[in-house]
Amino acid sequence: MPSEIKDALLSFPDIQQVDIFDAYSATPTLNEVLPYHTIIAMNNTPYADPINMGNVLADYVDAGRGLILAVATFASGWEIKGRLLDDGYFPLILVTDQSELQYLGHLILIIQLWRE
Repeated sequence: MPSEIKDALLSFPDIQQVDIFDAYSATPTLNEVLPYHTIIAMNNTPYADPINMGNVLADYVDAGRGLILAVATFASGWEIKGRLLDDGYFPLILVTDQSELQYLGHLILIIQLWRE
């Protein structure tokens, strides 16, 4: 799936580069992600360090960058944690009963984790 999204994004003439970072085995540093305008966060397994990932992504958003969160990034057990969760960056409130989900605002970040 990540390669399909990458190919689709690269088909737009104003997008010059799309990279994939494997967050299953490591967490990118803020300095590694700051050159990118936007991060798409997606996963099909838990993150290597969900707390540090959330801290880096919150700092990234605070630096004025864009973030898109796919569904599993805020699914219980697979969610990104740290400041991204604790400081209210999520577009939804995490609950145990899906009927209790509430919309909070706009999606703001993108980062990816996908294991094939």
